[in-house]
Amino acid sequence: MVNTSELLIPQVSIIVPVYNVAPYLSTCLESLLLYQSAEIEVVAVDDCSSDGSLDILKSYAKRYNNLRVISHSVNKGVAEARNSGLGLALGKYIMFVDSDDRLHSDAVKILFETAEKDTIDIVLFQIRKIDEKGNVLSETRVESRAYDLSYRDQRRIAFECMVGSLLAWNGFYKRDLLRTIQFSNYPNGEDLLFGVEAFCKARSVFIFPYALYDYLQRKDSASYALTKRHFKSVLDVVYEVVYIVQKSTHYEDVRGLLFRKVRGIAHGNLLDILRKLDDVDRSECWDLWFNQIESIYFQAGIVPASNRWFYKIIFWLRSRFCILLFFWVPASLKRSMLSSETLKKSWSRIRFFMLKQSLKSISNER
Repeated sequence: MVNTSELLIPQVSIIVPVYNVAPYLSTCLESLLLYQSAEIEVVAVDDCSSDGSLDILKSYAKRYNNLRVISHSVNKGVAEARNSGLGLALGKYIMFVDSDDRLHSDAVKILFETAEKDTIDIVLFQIRKIDEKGNVLSETRVESRAYDLSYRDQRRIAFECMVGSLLAWNGFYKRDLLRTIQFSNYPNGEDLLFGVEAFCKARSVFIFPYALYDYLQRKDSASYALTKRHFKSVLDVVYEVVYIVQKSTHYEDVRGLLFRKVRGIAHGNLLDILRKLDDVDRSECWDLWFNQIESIYFQAGIVPASNRWFYKIIFWLRSRFCILLFFWVPASLKRSMLSSETLKKSWSRIRFFMLKQSLKSISNER
């Protein structure tokens, strides 16, 4: 069902995927429809909710002619819901707001004026994380920066700052930039992939310094119910990130940075998911981790030549201990781990073996 009320062409389209969020939906909609002074349209896509969310959308659509409601007859997932909204959006700029989150007052106007002032393709803005009682859990704040991606040095700095941080719901995108981009239907990481692809097509980006978005952390959300399906999804997303960047015009300038970004996802996000799995799934996912990350690193050729021997040793050993020791555990915990005599001996043997391999590598190069 689509509200066909006559609309002015909006400055900004806000796409809201909706699925079984009845307790939170009114707060989200009111943050968009009552507290934004810019000319906007809200495109809400109900993904076959069963809890009354669609009825709430319809009731708001009767009161606000800039709310358009689309209803899926079957559940297709958040990626397809966002894609449906993208296909109907009319605004010059696009935003995505999850249906249990909310925008700060006049956030759209601020972002619109920022983008228009210097003809910016993407504005990355900051977020607050809140709990269900409205308590602020964390808030990001950075320096404001504008980047012209036609310059190599600015392209590198922007890549380092934005890739991996730019997601669907913390970006303000020029609509023309997104004409050939859609969300991939992964259960985890699809918004990160969207951000990478948008960045690779952009000509100019801006980092807005303050939080304009409240991200609700609730215990019944998907991020608290991670499974091996989500783990496999992130592996697929890592592969896609490498493919997208390698085929972009940025690649030759950012190839070393790409490895660091992929390593951050592969050694951080994936291992964090591993902690939350049961023993059977964890063992299977460790095998997937070694096999697929090794393939991504070496077949895609993104590991710097100076570090290649080190990573080949790590994957040859296939040691979970080594992975945790080198790539994930904080320095303070590493020191604590290595205080035991057993671990000290293990560490000494590993260092000796790696030193021999390093000397051998240097000798071969000569």
